[in-house]
Amino acid sequence: MKPLFMALTAQFATLSGRWEVIVVVDGSKDGTVQAMAPWLTRPGVRNLRLSRNFGKEAALTVGIDHAGGDVVVSMDADLQHPVALIAKMLDNWQNGADMVCAARGARSDETLARRLGTAMFYSIVNRNPATAMAVGAGDVRLLDRRVVAALKSLLERNRFTKGLSAWVGFQTSSSRTRSTCGRTDAVPFRGAAWPGWRSPV
Repeated sequence: MKPLFMALTAQFATLSGRWEVIVVVDGSKDGTVQAMAPWLTRPGVRNLRLSRNFGKEAALTVGIDHAGGDVVVSMDADLQHPVALIAKMLDNWQNGADMVCAARGARSDETLARRLGTAMFYSIVNRNPATAMAVGAGDVRLLDRRVVAALKSLLERNRFTKGLSAWVGFQTSSSRTRSTCGRTDAVPFRGAAWPGWRSPV
């Protein structure tokens, strides 16, 4: 957890003086809670512990429900995606996007079967252009408060957050990541964790 919090606090220091980090511990028994203890004394850091492992979608929902910022970013705690993505996403948000998805670019490290399966998945779910998802989009995404409110209003219990995020609409862009080293391209996408902070304006 230390690398995560050090990276996040360093990134936030360059972006805003008003932020919060919510870590959802989804029934983890690997020492995550103990590793977080020193950070919980710092302003803006919160820990939500689920009673057992309910899965990624439940953890995402809990984080979104409890985040209070004008903009909310969901991301994994393992730093698989660099926190530098947050600055790119904020730029897109400030330029009018209501939602920004981190979408994977090159998949050369995956097997052919996995690449074909991914291509088939998106070809099926994107047959309806009104609810199209960015190809390769993961769960790392920025949500404007209006998008958060729309997601919280939905009553689905068995959720597919990426699909629901597309379904609620709003102006969406995609920040395409080429690697875990932080190289990204901002590319437009038309579709119909939680660091969060309040806009300084």
